[in-house]
Amino acid sequence: IVTDVFTKERLFINSTAVKAFREAPALKTETDHWIDGRLDSGAWKQQLGEVEAVMVAAGKTCYFSVGSYPLQWHERRAVAHVFANISADKERFLLLEKHAYRDNLTKTHNRYSGMQILRQWLEEEKHFSLCFADLDNLKYVNDNFGHSEGDQYIIKTAEVLSGFSGDVVVSRLGGDEFMLLAPGMGLAQAEQRMLELRDALLTSGAPDGPAYTRSISFGVVEAKPGCGLSASELLSIADERMYAFKRAHKGHRTIIT
Repeated sequence: IVTDVFTKERLFINSTAVKAFREAPALKTETDHWIDGRLDSGAWKQQLGEVEAVMVAAGKTCYFSVGSYPLQWHERRAVAHVFANISADKERFLLLEKHAYRDNLTKTHNRYSGMQILRQWLEEEKHFSLCFADLDNLKYVNDNFGHSEGDQYIIKTAEVLSGFSGDVVVSRLGGDEFMLLAPGMGLAQAEQRMLELRDALLTSGAPDGPAYTRSISFGVVEAKPGCGLSASELLSIADERMYAFKRAHKGHRTIIT
């Protein structure tokens, strides 16, 4: 699409663009806004290489790689914007990225993603609480009801933990281990919330489903700005507190057979 730099008049639109705009008029509107914005800001003058443009038309998100090239067009100063539709490649990339950072079973963050966020928050000296949770009796469930039921136990636990707060980051660290990062929350408040979620999990079994107790043990540690602790040190403290909780509540757990 060739446009006059001063008047913004469209001097040339190739047949591919004409066809695309005919099929999706909303895309033409989005493209016009994008081009005019580039001209108003003068961004095309400093552009080195191509940039990515994201446009939403008729509820569909389209991704383009755009190169801008100044030129003379019949004695008029103009700029040619060359759009390449990269939507298919972008969607594949986003899918791969999702799998790289998400746990396939629970759809929470995976260990890699969770640890990245934890390290970033420590570098930024954020105030947050780290909750380390471990499922109780998962081996018993796998041995007596099958791994499929064990997976359902893990999925249900992830759902309950995700209700911790609106801004919590939940990560599945391993088979039966979860980490929750709660921004701006103190130790006592985080511990109370984990107790509430534990109670919710205890009563979450379906009446007609396999008879076993769903429960978690957990440990909480608060990270304040300037605490000086590393990600592994925080996790280690929370892990120790989780095992102390597990030992203290071991006699109170019920397994219904």
